[in-house]
Amino acid sequence: MSKTREPPEVTADGPSLSGSEGDQADMQRHYVARLRRLLRLRREHLGDLNQEGVWLLDRSIFATYCDCVRVGAGLAAQDILRSLPSLEEPERVTTAPSRRSRRT
Repeated sequence: MSKTREPPEVTADGPSLSGSEGDQADMQRHYVARLRRLLRLRREHLGDLNQEGVWLLDRSIFATYCDCVRVGAGLAAQDILRSLPSLEEPERVTTAPSRRSRRT
């Protein structure tokens, strides 16, 4: 038995939420996975991105969080965000101070 899936109807407000519970659960999983991926990208590439790149990534994270809330996965999205270390500062790699010869 072949089950065909209709794509969600897209409006100016985003995908339509009408449909079966399975479709809504799929959308919830999709947006939560997208949020995790964007947060991972931000963490892994923060040092490589310029200010505009970080801004765009942050806006994508916010928009995806809003999508999570809209499809009923807001609590899961909040849990993900709360479990993260601070997003303000990248993980710091400590290095030994350089040894310079002193001239007197």
